[in-house]
Amino acid sequence: MKKNAFTLLEMLLVISISLTMITLTIYPIANTITALTEKQLLEEVKAAIYLAQINAITSKQDTTISFIPNENQFIATYNNQPLITIPFGTTLSLQQTKTENYRFSSLDGTINRFSTIHLSGTNKNYKLIFQIGKGRFRVE
Repeated sequence: MKKNAFTLLEMLLVISISLTMITLTIYPIANTITALTEKQLLEEVKAAIYLAQINAITSKQDTTISFIPNENQFIATYNNQPLITIPFGTTLSLQQTKTENYRFSSLDGTINRFSTIHLSGTNKNYKLIFQIGKGRFRVE
């Protein structure tokens, strides 16, 4: 019998401590990845809204953005041609029951109405708030 070897009890203790540490780090990492995915999708939607506004000004044609709850997606169009489509998938879901349409003016990029779009994520709820005046909006 070797005197420098580990006992079965010592090996089980090390393995149980290691598994406990791994378990405690995996759960917060999964929540962090989910939160980052939601924020990335919101940034993509914000960029698409800016694209629609800039397209309305540069093309001199009104651009429409739509939030479609039954398909759970965002669509920007001009001249009945799709400009960009962003599916929310399982990351975010629209809380509206009807389709919300907004139009950016070709003259100065202002939006035709003000409203709030409610989005639900895994751990947080978000609001996309459209304000009157120069097509401003923000995410809360």
